[in-house]
Amino acid sequence: EEIEKRRAIIAERSIKQAQLAQRISNIKRIREAAKDSNMEARKAKKEQEKRRKAKEEEMLRVREVALAEKLMREREERKKEMGSLIEEEERRKKNQMFQGAATHQVEETHYDQLLLGREREARERKDTAQK
Repeated sequence: EEIEKRRAIIAERSIKQAQLAQRISNIKRIREAAKDSNMEARKAKKEQEKRRKAKEEEMLRVREVALAEKLMREREERKKEMGSLIEEEERRKKNQMFQGAATHQVEETHYDQLLLGREREARERKDTAQK
C-alpha cells in the first residue's frame, strides 16, 4: 500500500511536471508570436510615419512654390503699378507746363487722389495677402 502511494505520488508528480513543461512551452510560443507581431507592428508604424513625413514634405514644397509664384506676381504687379504712376507723373508734368496754374491745381488734386487710391488698393491687397 505504501509503495502504491509512492508510485501514485511519483506518477502525479511526473504528470504535473509534464503539464508544467507544456504550459512553459505554450507561454514561450505565445511570447514568440507576440514578439513577431510587435516587430511587424513597429515596422508598419515606421513605414507609415515615413510615408506621412514624405507626404508632408511634398505638400510643403508645393506650398513654397505657390508662395514664390505669388510673390513674383505681386512684385511684377507693383513694378507695373510704379511704372504707370511714373508715366502718370510725367504726363502730369507735361500738362502742367502747357496749362495754367488753376488747371495745374485741379490736375494735382486729381493725381493725388489717384495716388491715394492706388496706395489704398495696394495696402488692401497686401493685407489680404498676409491673411
